[in-house]
Amino acid sequence: MSVAGLWSHGTQGGAIEITEDKDTTTIKHFVTGSIQLKAAQFYCGASKTKVKFFGFYGDVGDNEINWSNNVKWIRGFNLHDLPDKCTARDQKFPEWDNETGEQDKWSICFNIKPDDMKLRDAWQTDASFFWQGTYFEMTSEGIPKSSKWSTKLGEIADKDGSKQVEAYVKAKMNKKARAFWSPAKVRRWGKDILVPESDKKNDSENLLILEDNKWSLVEVAPDGKDTLYELPAYMWIRITYPVFWLVGPPPAGMAAEVYSNYTDDTGSIGCSEPAWINGSTVVRTSRNGLEKRWLTSVPKSFKPIRYIPLALRAKALNEISKVPSCALTGATLMPNTQFASPLSKQIAEALGDKFGRGADTHGIRIMASGSMRGHAQLMSADHDFTYGFCKNPGCQAVHFKGSNIVALHGAAWEINHGITYMIEEEESDFSNHAKEAALMASLCNGKSISFLANGGPTVAINLSRMLLLCEKNRVFTFTGLHSKGGKSGASGGFSASKEKLQSAVDALNSLSPQFFGERIQKTRSGDEIVAALAEKPLRLLSWDETQGCIETHYTLKPDSPNNNVYPGIFQKNAIEGYAAKCSEQLHEELAKVA
Repeated sequence: MSVAGLWSHGTQGGAIEITEDKDTTTIKHFVTGSIQLKAAQFYCGASKTKVKFFGFYGDVGDNEINWSNNVKWIRGFNLHDLPDKCTARDQKFPEWDNETGEQDKWSICFNIKPDDMKLRDAWQTDASFFWQGTYFEMTSEGIPKSSKWSTKLGEIADKDGSKQVEAYVKAKMNKKARAFWSPAKVRRWGKDILVPESDKKNDSENLLILEDNKWSLVEVAPDGKDTLYELPAYMWIRITYPVFWLVGPPPAGMAAEVYSNYTDDTGSIGCSEPAWINGSTVVRTSRNGLEKRWLTSVPKSFKPIRYIPLALRAKALNEISKVPSCALTGATLMPNTQFASPLSKQIAEALGDKFGRGADTHGIRIMASGSMRGHAQLMSADHDFTYGFCKNPGCQAVHFKGSNIVALHGAAWEINHGITYMIEEEESDFSNHAKEAALMASLCNGKSISFLANGGPTVAINLSRMLLLCEKNRVFTFTGLHSKGGKSGASGGFSASKEKLQSAVDALNSLSPQFFGERIQKTRSGDEIVAALAEKPLRLLSWDETQGCIETHYTLKPDSPNNNVYPGIFQKNAIEGYAAKCSEQLHEELAKVA
């Protein structure tokens, strides 16, 4: 009996590939890497019904190997649980729904996972961060086929990167091959957001190439050099379509059972619908059964979320505003960054935890984030505050994210605790503002509160919005997360003109005038915004080794940045005291209206 072929780890789901060549057996394991053995070292006897690997013995069955350490290897490797016809395993893939392809937007998804890399020694860095996302098909002239992408390249891709891709497709592509492009991650995350402890940069353009029924990936670097990776057949199932529709009722125990935080006046879940996500691919519930790309069941690898259709956005924002919430904004940063305390992660988790412990008193049981994480090893205010908060019984996190941005970057927006609310964006909207609109809607409740941690221009914009929408004295900045430099967008350290302040408010209104129109009508002009901000100071909570927690105030004014310095915390033994004192002040303020 031969065990050659593809297997999956029964517990961890990783890939194992076994090949045999005469008297040699090669095992490519997702953890151990590639190991070559003499057949006599692997098989225990001529019958080949027992094997030995890493000191463990396995009994070989038709479709599984049961190991002496209670681990099971299962024959076949269906990474996605998707039918082959829905993935690059099918020789017809991708097959567009009509002659123009516009229904699919000429795009596919590469939902690669970190563990996929471990079968290839040359890919030891987490290539999923760089490669995951939507890839759109190119013409032979190096231009995206769909107007969804071609008309918005300036917002989703670097100009020089576009030229490099065009040159590569024209000069180096076989005319019979098909090319699909995913813009370099530097366009969204900046050059400083990388995989920790890796030298790999994020400025290479990514091309999936289909030629002679085989798939490969090419990285085109800024200097014009390109690196080709042949993708093994077992990974082709990671390449699939952006959207599938579920025909029939949602499965028990998945999204149908997920707790919905927001309901309409009748008590039904009227502003969102159950959906499922894996990387950049979404499974939505069918309304009439006539949609293309349908499934009869949801793959187990897809995680349940709530989906807010564009037509229900105003209704959803209205329901969100009815629930007292804590909305937070802050940076996503590398652990060794110069722009924050190296203890930011621990500080944020402690603050979230301490705040959640008082939920029975202050009544806030939802903490809302904009879902920015980037990579699992980074310091992310959205992840870290909510992680601490969710440690407490009855406390829940909601993570708002826009459909177009998730399509481009996949699991870079994934946070594993709490509930994701994906907000459908208009086809041409790559502003990434939809999630901010939902975050700000959560502050339109008289009992809501807002937290700011650290960050740059985006956080500075949110500071002005939070001050305008929140009740007086309910916007707090935790400067303990600051770097030694002591400034950030969260503390008002960025100068903003009257026009920029007005633009920040106008952007909200443009995303949902039906919801925000009435709520911001008194602060439409620059002068009205300035007058409103004068009545709502920012409360900054800092830490001093001798005085403990210190509160100071700052009033946001045009062209008047906060030049005060608030150094962060750099001693682990100060975290607990800082979190406790901050929590006391927060609870004191919330008790006034609880």
